[in-house]
Amino acid sequence: MNEKFHKPGPNRVSSVEGFTVALDIMGGVEYSDATGTTNVDSEVLNTPPLYSIALYTESLGLKDMPASRAEEILSNITGALEYLGYRVERF
Repeated sequence: MNEKFHKPGPNRVSSVEGFTVALDIMGGVEYSDATGTTNVDSEVLNTPPLYSIALYTESLGLKDMPASRAEEILSNITGALEYLGYRVERF
């Protein structure tokens, strides 16, 4: 059992660390924490048996922030999406 995350709704994850991740299955991930909200470009890759989510590391929402902050956001998103059962690939 994963105590770090819980699922308050479809394709939405909240963390005990204070962030939320919402996946729009049509494309895009919304990441929110105490510092604000960031959108990260994504798409669903149909790679059976699990769906994969492609996260784009050069998304506009990540461009104007320090590399360490962008990496923190991408890592948090990855963990949250894996909790939902998706495989995550970065591009």
